[in-house]
Amino acid sequence: MSLYEFAGELFDLEIRSEHVKRICRGYEAQVYDRDAIPLFVSDEELAYERSLEPLGTDGLFEETALYRKICRHMIDAGGFVFHSSALALDGKGYLFTAVSGTGKSTHTRLWRQAFGKRVTMINDDKPLIKKTGEGVFRVYGTPWCGKEGIQNNTSVPVAAIAILERAERNTVTRVTDPSKAFPVLFNQTYRPRDPAAMGRLLDLFAEWIHATPLYILRVNMDPEAAYVAMEGMKG
Repeated sequence: MSLYEFAGELFDLEIRSEHVKRICRGYEAQVYDRDAIPLFVSDEELAYERSLEPLGTDGLFEETALYRKICRHMIDAGGFVFHSSALALDGKGYLFTAVSGTGKSTHTRLWRQAFGKRVTMINDDKPLIKKTGEGVFRVYGTPWCGKEGIQNNTSVPVAAIAILERAERNTVTRVTDPSKAFPVLFNQTYRPRDPAAMGRLLDLFAEWIHATPLYILRVNMDPEAAYVAMEGMKG
């Protein structure tokens, strides 16, 4: 087994495939000051993943099953995965979520082009969100970051959440009642089958979206979209 750290949590992973070993490089634990959570993917779990996507590889099946287990543990640790493209601008985290194909990655690429070294990509697909002991919600990079492999092993406080929509004209609208957006946002996280864990996740997720500025971004793919979004969300 090998020790890895994701979102401040220590995991003792029994990794079977070279594929998963490769993507987890850079997340090896540097501090061993607490008990690690042991995780591995069984033959039965690989078979289940294979039944869902027969054309995949065992490495990809292990990658998916292992992250699901990590995400389940994160709920107990005060965190969750949030399907989004997450970046840091001047040390503050901005998360962009949308239905697949809307252009999350394209939009964050516009931010990188517009603001250069002020921007650090956190994760382009599945970052982790965790509430710290100080009550601050932070976004964390993970190796599970989409087909382009864009991620950094770092974390910053979450400054804003944006629901991305395609439009001809770039506009930013603050959502004054986050509860109305709850179904859309909650659909972007892992939802456990265990009722007790689901209850904890519901409470934590609701706290997060009520504590964090939330926006609707209606944007096109022009460079101007990054400037309009940043000005409207920076507070």
